[in-house]
Amino acid sequence: RVLGRACAKEEQDWVLSQPDPDYAFIRLWTAKESYVKATGTGIGVPLQEVTFTLTEERIRSRMDAGFTQLLLPEHVITICHKTGKGQVLTLCPKEEWICWNWI
Repeated sequence: RVLGRACAKEEQDWVLSQPDPDYAFIRLWTAKESYVKATGTGIGVPLQEVTFTLTEERIRSRMDAGFTQLLLPEHVITICHKTGKGQVLTLCPKEEWICWNWI
């Protein structure tokens, strides 16, 4: 259910096509969470409109911010760099499904 509420159709298709859909979803979720925290819009923004294209090497978005993503076997760390707003680091351990944010 969360996948459908949080991700655009293209993102959902990408997550479900990955060898580890849980890990793929966490990659998207940390990017979305970092962005909405860095911009100050909060999690109430329609997350299907905050879209990303992910590969193993890159994270791309049409959002007006830069992103860095560090992929570890059991964690995903995403940093959103928003000019004039600072940056937000989001860390999510794969098995806990709980994200921590640092501004």
